[in-house]
Amino acid sequence: MDVVRKLFRQEAVLSAIILWSLLIIGCGDESPSIRYGHLACDECHMIISEAVFSAALRTESGEDLFFDDIGCLFLTLSKGTKPMRIWIHDYLSHRWISAKEAFFSVSSELKTPMGYGVVGFQSELAARERSRGWNGRVYDFNELLTQSDLLLKRKGIQHANEPAIS
Repeated sequence: MDVVRKLFRQEAVLSAIILWSLLIIGCGDESPSIRYGHLACDECHMIISEAVFSAALRTESGEDLFFDDIGCLFLTLSKGTKPMRIWIHDYLSHRWISAKEAFFSVSSELKTPMGYGVVGFQSELAARERSRGWNGRVYDFNELLTQSDLLLKRKGIQHANEPAIS
């Protein structure tokens, strides 16, 4: 009887550990869900209507922020928001992908919801091929993050820590 109890306890403990591990792993990686046509962008407050241009991030505190344009995402990041995860949609498949592993095409010829002219791709090759068609330039996430001031200036947005130009 003691052997049965011991085995039962070991099995219960092992099951609890497995369940807890799955919950922890699953919670951090779950891609966001957007109700297109209903949810507003956390940066510009416009309604998010097109998946291909949308983006999302999860802050270190677990709050999800949603964007109608990848440029709005980079504007938020330029203000010092600390993300735990960042997602964009692949321009070709329209599936959520990790922004930190994506490649971005930037072009003034691209018509995006807020006019930043940025779209993301799962592969660098796809980004480069598409960019040729609209005279775009390709960046990885870190390159675009360091270039985000150029995106903002192109839109006429002054960075929060820059002096006003008179």
